[in-house]
Amino acid sequence: MSRPRILCVAGDFPWPARDGYRIRLGHVVRALADIGDVDLFAASRGAEEVSAVPPDVELARCEVVPTPRLHPLTAGLLARTVASSQPKRLLWHDWDSVRRRLDSWARPPYDLAWYGPWDTMAGLGSVEARRVILDADNLEDMRERSLRAAHARDLRSLLEHPEPNAAYVRDVRARAKGIASSTVDARRWRALQQRLAREADAVQVCSELDRRRLGTSNAVVIPNGYEDPGVGETTPPAGSVMMMIGRWPYPPNSDGARFYVRDILPRIRAHVPDATIRLVGRGAGHLDGMRGISGVEIVGEVPDVADELARARLVVVPLRAGSGTRLKVLEAFAFRVPVVSTSIGCEGLDAAPGTHLLVADRPDDFAQACIRLLTDDDLHSRVARDARSLFESHYRWDDIRRSVSQLVASVVEGRDTTPAGVA
Repeated sequence: MSRPRILCVAGDFPWPARDGYRIRLGHVVRALADIGDVDLFAASRGAEEVSAVPPDVELARCEVVPTPRLHPLTAGLLARTVASSQPKRLLWHDWDSVRRRLDSWARPPYDLAWYGPWDTMAGLGSVEARRVILDADNLEDMRERSLRAAHARDLRSLLEHPEPNAAYVRDVRARAKGIASSTVDARRWRALQQRLAREADAVQVCSELDRRRLGTSNAVVIPNGYEDPGVGETTPPAGSVMMMIGRWPYPPNSDGARFYVRDILPRIRAHVPDATIRLVGRGAGHLDGMRGISGVEIVGEVPDVADELARARLVVVPLRAGSGTRLKVLEAFAFRVPVVSTSIGCEGLDAAPGTHLLVADRPDDFAQACIRLLTDDDLHSRVARDARSLFESHYRWDDIRRSVSQLVASVVEGRDTTPAGVA
């Protein structure tokens, strides 16, 4: 087969790879470039730094275009948000201007159009192509449902312990608003996902769990992964430093950090007084309400996360909302750092609780799991070793990229793209 012409329409530019989406996107683009001649059109929705395309990634053409976010007071926007069947995130960006740029820049027809994530295909999926692949790194309806559940838990707790002050009233209103917004958006995302999945020849999802949840016959599992850092076996680091990493403007991450600092960390410090949590990642201004709390260090973005992982006794993933699979878990596995996670934080991964990581959802149980790893060197070493073995066998990007290339070849050639057909 001659090299196919591929249009890759992405929701951001992959480099530098500073968050889970960009890491996945960068490796997918590499896989596409290995098999075809790729035009990359990146519809960036933030003021993110853009670096050069790596020298070992050969693209035919590349374009980066900002997707402007509409101001809330834009004429008619609030009315459209209420009346529309589209999710809020789709409505609140100016896709029309970006679509005009894409239509004038693209050179159809293409053998394959690759879109990711959902709103990118919904907003820009108009270029002529024989085949279409959609990369669903998250199921947005599941993310909204889990956010709704987190808001509901917090609202119940607030109502059980009323306080006569303005901050309490603001919190109650915010949680009630979050419940209403997530309820509507979950329903809208579900309908949109089903429509877009029907329009694609194949949908890449991150896990077997997401494949079942999506429920379409053309869904194929392409797991998340991590670049192997080649870390050898080490002794557990001394001290009681814990670490949480995330992009803090993302609501499930900031919610998880607040949950951990408010409900879990005090229980840990009652038994391990010098226990410290370091909050690492971009957008640390979203964590300002936690500054000055004993045991909390807001680090923000760092040049190399490996330095933070080297000093961390364990990584915590206290997420109460989200979807897809978390690269922060695989990153810790790769670096031999034990993980304590909620069920949502590690869902979709082939990781066994008690073997590859410790899993707990209630604050007391989560705190006890952290205390065990902070104080038991034998447990620490065993969990770190088993997690690293799982990473090596399932989650190295060098292996996963071959699955992407295989899926692309199958779709372009019109072969069966069911799980059995692609395997």
